[in-house]
Amino acid sequence: MIFLFSRSKFKVAFFALPTLGAALLALPPSTQHRLSLLFASPETAMNESAPDQASLASEFQRQGLLQKSLDYTLAHPLFGVGPDQFATAVFGEASKEGEHVPWLGTHNTYTQVSSECGIPALIFYCGPILLCFRLNYRLYQRTRNHAAYREMAGLSLCLLAATLVYSLSTFFFHIAYSISLPALAGFSVALHFASRSFLDGVQYSRATPE
Repeated sequence: MIFLFSRSKFKVAFFALPTLGAALLALPPSTQHRLSLLFASPETAMNESAPDQASLASEFQRQGLLQKSLDYTLAHPLFGVGPDQFATAVFGEASKEGEHVPWLGTHNTYTQVSSECGIPALIFYCGPILLCFRLNYRLYQRTRNHAAYREMAGLSLCLLAATLVYSLSTFFFHIAYSISLPALAGFSVALHFASRSFLDGVQYSRATPE
């Protein structure tokens, strides 16, 4: 985000790329080894140490849960298997085949919504996220060049960053029914309406700061 919104993208890249390279080189060997396992296959996992095999088993399990959630989405596209019922459905399906599986969620918020509530619900779930992006980006663009509205620009940028973090991090855990998104959307909408009375005369521009 710093790169995208910076007026001196070349300077940001000039300092950021060497810093990133130095940070990667400074990682502990154990961390570098763990990152290298991200591309390991089930066949090569058998040659790893016991701790690495446990880590890879967890990774493969999450991949399997993701695939299962996609399967449920396609099998029940309108209403899903029921809100917060993914683990129940997986456990029930495994029990019919005489298998025992751990009680786990989808580890992905988007497929949690689609598999438990259906594709229409996923569309409605993504709506507030896109709205937060739109409102905060437009407000930041409208206020960034005006010194009098510095606080609004800062607030909108923080909410824009929070929306980005939320939308990306929820690819890796299931929190669809938490208060996080309603709170983020509430703050974004509140800031939008609170700023309207101050910004009637401000146009979208890149003018010199006042």
